[in-house]
Amino acid sequence: MDGEIILGGERHRNLIPVPLEVAKLAELRLICDSVHTVTVLGRGVKLEVVGEPRFVEEFRTGSRRGT
Repeated sequence: MDGEIILGGERHRNLIPVPLEVAKLAELRLICDSVHTVTVLGRGVKLEVVGEPRFVEEFRTGSRRGT
């Protein structure tokens, strides 16, 4: 699966910034395959992280892929 979130015109590909709470136009686009895409539009978004953090995968900061 691929995707992006656009927050007030700022695009984030394949990641969601944490912490996240914005009162701007927001668009979440999840690309399931070459035919199916889910798009959610809103006027703001808040992500609440619960539980203890755990390692999922390596992520290189500053790479063009994550911006």
